[in-house]
Amino acid sequence: MNENKMKYNDVENGHMTRRSLIGAGVVAGAATLAAGRSNAASEAAMGEMDLVDIATRCIAMGERCHAYGLDMVANGETMMAGCTRAVSVMTAVCGTVARMAALNSPHLADACRIALNTCEECRVECQKHSANHPPCKACEDACATMLEVMKNSPIMKL
Repeated sequence: MNENKMKYNDVENGHMTRRSLIGAGVVAGAATLAAGRSNAASEAAMGEMDLVDIATRCIAMGERCHAYGLDMVANGETMMAGCTRAVSVMTAVCGTVARMAALNSPHLADACRIALNTCEECRVECQKHSANHPPCKACEDACATMLEVMKNSPIMKL
């Protein structure tokens, strides 16, 4: 098996990759924001907290998929270029959704409407490669979960 196909993990030569460190920072930031909420959160706010968790999971799986895709493209396998582009957009949008959900932003529904499109685009691109590439499968599954949560979220009824 190609050595670069195994470099999608979080550690290279005993050190975290820059991409993993950035992803961990996004997840930690969203978790910090989420932890700052009061215990008297409403039922809708609890749904938004679930959205924070789901969005940060989507980001984490997306970062792994993105790193894997970049390695593949660097080795001349351009079939991953569309997937790499889609996941890059998805992680940015999901980061916005996670932060807005944690802050109980009045603009969360608007961000989720954008995320519905970007997560679906990412899921479709990852699906093309998921049978042979585990990071793509993990990202596809995370996007599918994110889509399901957003579609069923009370915030989308507003």
